Amino acid sequence: MAVGSDSTGAERIVATLSGMPSLTFVDADGNIHTSDAFSENGGPTSPVHGLAIAKNTSREYWLSSPGAGCVVLFDAKSGEFSKNPVRLDGTATPGHLAITETVQERVLWVATDDAYLIKYDLDRKSQQKVSTDAVPDRLFAMPDGSLWFTMPSADAVDCVPPGATHTTGSINTGRGSKPSGIATDTNSQLWVGLEGTGEMLHISKFRLTPKEGQGQETEVGTRFTHPLRVKAGNLDGTPVGKATIKFVLNGDQARFVGGSTTDIKPVQESGDEMGIAESALLEAKQPGQVDASAEWLEEDVFTPFEGIVVKETIGSPDHLGYRSGAGQHAAVGEKFPAPLSTVVQDKHGAPVRKAKVVFRVRDDSASFEDGSGVTEAISGADGVATTSQSLIAGPVVGRFMVEARAAGAEAGVIFSEYITDTVRRTDTVRRAGASR
Repeated sequence: MAVGSDSTGAERIVATLSGMPSLTFVDADGNIHTSDAFSENGGPTSPVHGLAIAKNTSREYWLSSPGAGCVVLFDAKSGEFSKNPVRLDGTATPGHLAITETVQERVLWVATDDAYLIKYDLDRKSQQKVSTDAVPDRLFAMPDGSLWFTMPSADAVDCVPPGATHTTGSINTGRGSKPSGIATDTNSQLWVGLEGTGEMLHISKFRLTPKEGQGQETEVGTRFTHPLRVKAGNLDGTPVGKATIKFVLNGDQARFVGGSTTDIKPVQESGDEMGIAESALLEAKQPGQVDASAEWLEEDVFTPFEGIVVKETIGSPDHLGYRSGAGQHAAVGEKFPAPLSTVVQDKHGAPVRKAKVVFRVRDDSASFEDGSGVTEAISGADGVATTSQSLIAGPVVGRFMVEARAAGAEAGVIFSEYITDTVRRTDTVRRAGASR
């Protein structure tokens, strides 16, 4: 929905309706009219979707047609759709539209269902792709010629500066926030509606960008390896040398060293680290996802830190559990078909990683590929340790055992394996066949 002008210059509301190929108009008296249906080159009608009308050209209504894969101009003077829709680069489907205007250029912006925008120069009739961090959705043109857009799938918004062919980089709006609507208030402050949380978020001309601390894990009772680090800057990435950052931890999963849930630090004022603020290290307290964020106190700017996880404390090896590899058969001198595998667990049954497991053949009945009766394996994150060398059957037919143990574990695992004499079985069949 947008405000445009009719053929006489009078203002009216212009709207698209879901799945409809026509425009709907509402004039100042409340009268409702519809346009003819849009069809490309006289073919079947195609629904119109996105709508953009510039103030300086209010009789030109630009629309997207996802089904036809194009954008098209509706001329309010003639009351007709253009006979020459604009075909877009790439294979993505066009969606929402916006128009930015500066002294240098007039641009029609097209959101697609892929991770890029189309920048269409209305005067030069040229177009190019502008890559985005995620699929763009709602577009909003600012008076200075910048374009703002939402990315609900990434819980973020982004901006293309005036005259640019690149974005400034994603601004997180919070996990599960799903930013949808975007608009300015009477003070020209930019606001984003968050469909996922039902809130409104103010977007500043400044930004905080996480530089370190995301995506790290540790166990209860230990410290995380990295502090929280952010960069304070303008939307174009230029660092700001005077700012105060408040790092905040919510919930019971972690605390800053010293026990506090907040840590206030100034940014570096000069040099390569200009604009950077760094928190104290975090100590893990309880299992779960850590809710961590940073606030720019002077500018009311916020950014979350994602993927910080506290894991359950893992004890030392207590016992081994059987996983696979027992009960195999192999002929004298041949390889057994499968490796031997066990799982290392602590006294609570939790898997123990990085534990050394020794597999030892009893009674020299077989050996591993290097000729030794002993081989080692290190348990992975799931506690599983698996032999990398194949087990080779020895010369004596019968059953034998392989024992698996881990240092410090009270109980190990015994694998029973079987060596057969296939040559003797073949001879027996041959003799039986000759006697008939």
